[in-house]
Amino acid sequence: MIKKDFTNIKNESHSHKLFLYSILAICFLKLVLVGTNEIISIPNDSVNYVRQSLDSLRELGAPAGYPYWLALSASLGLPQRVAIEILYLFASATVAFSLARVIGRFFALILLGILIFLPATFFLFDHALSDGFFSCLTLIALALSIAALLDSDSSKLLFWMRLLMLAFVLGWMLITRNEDYLVIGWIIWFVVCRFFIQKPNRQLKQVILEASFCSTVLMLGAFSVAGSVSTFHFITKGVFARTIMTLPSHMDLLLKLASIETKALSINRVPITKAQRESAYLASPTLKRLREHIEDPNNMYQIASLRAGFPVGEIGAGWVWHVFNDAAFKELPNKTLKDLNEFYFNTNLELRQSFERGILNKGFVIHPLLGGNVNGLLSRLSDSSNAVYRGLFKSYRYKPDSNFESSLFDLACLRRTSLISTSVYSGQVQGWAIADRGADAIASAEVGVYEAKMGIASTRWFTTNQIARPDVIQGFTAEGLTDPEVFGFHVILPKVPGDTIVMRYFLSDNSHLITPPLVVNKVSHIERGSAGRVLIQGIDSNGRSELATPQNIRQKSQKWLADAFEKISPALLSVIFVLAIISGVLQKRIVGREQAETLLLAVSVLIAGLLIQRFLFYTLVDAVGWDVEVRYLTSALVLMVVLSGVLVSYSFHTYHRCIAILFQRN
Repeated sequence: MIKKDFTNIKNESHSHKLFLYSILAICFLKLVLVGTNEIISIPNDSVNYVRQSLDSLRELGAPAGYPYWLALSASLGLPQRVAIEILYLFASATVAFSLARVIGRFFALILLGILIFLPATFFLFDHALSDGFFSCLTLIALALSIAALLDSDSSKLLFWMRLLMLAFVLGWMLITRNEDYLVIGWIIWFVVCRFFIQKPNRQLKQVILEASFCSTVLMLGAFSVAGSVSTFHFITKGVFARTIMTLPSHMDLLLKLASIETKALSINRVPITKAQRESAYLASPTLKRLREHIEDPNNMYQIASLRAGFPVGEIGAGWVWHVFNDAAFKELPNKTLKDLNEFYFNTNLELRQSFERGILNKGFVIHPLLGGNVNGLLSRLSDSSNAVYRGLFKSYRYKPDSNFESSLFDLACLRRTSLISTSVYSGQVQGWAIADRGADAIASAEVGVYEAKMGIASTRWFTTNQIARPDVIQGFTAEGLTDPEVFGFHVILPKVPGDTIVMRYFLSDNSHLITPPLVVNKVSHIERGSAGRVLIQGIDSNGRSELATPQNIRQKSQKWLADAFEKISPALLSVIFVLAIISGVLQKRIVGREQAETLLLAVSVLIAGLLIQRFLFYTLVDAVGWDVEVRYLTSALVLMVVLSGVLVSYSFHTYHRCIAILFQRN
């Protein structure tokens, strides 16, 4: 008997070592695969994070969680591309360890392999963006949640240590992205799942008491981490806020502006219309000081909104967060946060008084970025949910380095410069345009290539050569337009960074018009102001972007895996969910439920609830805010992968027991 027990212990020890060695081998293979990847310097949000990590950790700006991570890894002497990969490997391994006791080590290793080689992480981690870091935090929080959920004895110190660590990770998630609602939802859902898994085994009073303690520890712990950042800014800057976008007085301003009722129709993804802004300027002399900056057609947010297809003069939801802050800092003499807060306070006071006196009509608003058009919101949810679902399976593609602010990226990310490849933009632009006759004829035209300077998006303009277009004149003449004034243009662009091109037409009345991004072989009708006038434009060639392709076999392998994942994942996911449903029916009708299946079901419900919360949140953002980029969805993708792994294990255990019972009966 003793010899048998000793043999079992020895086998268990051998199995545990094999499990650890397998994890290390999988991690090593991933490091080999991405060994030639490096952080790239391009003009997107990444440059703001890099600047903040170097110079502005104590300033109120973007969410500080990721800049803290950049500063920490740099202080340890780790190249950022290596550091983020190690963090992701660690996060994936914690999930595998937490699930091994319920899905078995074999399925835990398979799940770990899928997580580690998830194509979404290949080229996303090449960008100094918070989304990859946030996905790592999501996995660590999930691992701690699962471990705490399965811990049957809440009287042990280990259980409460896990809760405190979970609270800390959730707190860091709060300061990494502005997703407070999802963190609150995470805590509530975890407590609910913990309540129901403990309810059959303990007295109701004890379970309720434990749930109260758990929710208190998690809420206080998470928001203490987030509150420490706000408290620091209150002590040093005089404002209690985590980010400049979520400054309370700024959010109050956005809410008041969004609630102004006008006769103008609501516009999808434009929570604060130009008509609402103009009404606010009339009611608030303080806000009117910003009008020159906000309503400037060359304002970067106006240009970006026009590029995205919004009507002239409108600003999309994604840019409304920033436009008032930027304009206020340009207008205010001292440019301090205290001055900004006081400026918004005075503006809000004037708007509130205007509402009270009936100067402005106040309407219903759900949220500053949602507006109050519930029917319009509901009508868009179907398309948005489909877009989010399809986006889950897409991956960031390979991008070369643009050599933008490369010295900053080298310093903040400790880049291995020998691994960096660059690319440039060049090409030919040719087309034609027709404006209204007379005083509004086209005098000249320029081609604009979007790039960035000092972390702010801008445009580099190139003067075109006017050319004759008899082919276009002949076409319009055949349609009945006599003597059309066609302005033909042509330009050869030099090599410059960027991949988006627009036109700027200068008219004979000294006005100008900037177009949306150019589309080849399409006649576009571009509105010119509110008088119903249009400019007709045709583009023969919009240039070409010299997009570099992966340079070596490792990066080509990453691209191949990403392509394969995008093609097969939707069908594979459908099969997994169908098998899980069949397993549930078989379990209820034939095999019954054992303790292992109960734990698997509890873990599945926990992960499914967290995934559904995130899916609905991004669906809402897509419906009313902006197109949800692939990088935003990575945190939801890792949850979906873990859920799929648990469901596969659940189905396997159920079918295995079902077959065993059927053989016994026969």
